[in-house]
Amino acid sequence: MNEPVFFDRQQPADAVRASMREASDVLKRRGNLALLTTTLLFCLLVTFTWFTVMQLVGLLFDYILLSVEAEQISPLLEGLWMLLSALLFLVGVMPAWLGRLRMTGLLLSGDHPMAREVLYYYTSPRRMGRAILMGLFIAFEVMLPAVLSLGAFVGALALYNEVLVFYLPDALAVLALICGFLLAIAITVLLLFLSGLYLLSTAIAVGNESMPVWKSFTEAFRFGKKNLLATFLFSIRSLWHLVLSLCTFGVLFVFWYAHHYNLSYLRLSMALTKGVDPS
Repeated sequence: MNEPVFFDRQQPADAVRASMREASDVLKRRGNLALLTTTLLFCLLVTFTWFTVMQLVGLLFDYILLSVEAEQISPLLEGLWMLLSALLFLVGVMPAWLGRLRMTGLLLSGDHPMAREVLYYYTSPRRMGRAILMGLFIAFEVMLPAVLSLGAFVGALALYNEVLVFYLPDALAVLALICGFLLAIAITVLLLFLSGLYLLSTAIAVGNESMPVWKSFTEAFRFGKKNLLATFLFSIRSLWHLVLSLCTFGVLFVFWYAHHYNLSYLRLSMALTKGVDPS
């Protein structure tokens, strides 16, 4: 397989287009789409199993609460349920998704991995620990902008319901609410742009197993701050693909865009982190 093309950082749009074009080329090779679809269905099955188990555990906790009729232990059980959910997800689900991402990287490097490579992070305690740590970093990276963005929208709506509607005429209150939502949208776009500071961290961690997970985060920041526009454009195009997937009730996601995202994400990461030191 040809070596990855390391794009000129002065042309971020070209870098994103080239990464996505190469991802499409890899997907069109014989057997790759079937392999990635099979492993995606496996990961979805693992996720659904985790969800089902946690629903059953939740019913058990509800039964305990009804049996003992002790309201004082309700917050404790809810906290235990949330902690157990997070722990089982990190241990039982996240390694499968990261194993699939690693397998995607093997396809990009020209290898022909077997479907069992999706189980890679389950095969030793060290790999499992690495997957759990990567999962914690991913959770932080996803939750931080999501919580701040949601907080901006909730704050604008709360300001309207609790203050503006009582002290301003209706027309001005609605206008202020619209301005608040526009500000929240601007904050969301800004957070999406700044998320490029750490967007590459998962790719670096998966592709450099000798590198500590925490260092992959610092390396991602080092390269991300130089390529914020490229990572932002990639995120925008990926969100558009997600919208298209939702319009087809997930069909495009399962049979194309889920695989295309992983391939293009890893290819772009390889290009933007040329020369990363894995030690």
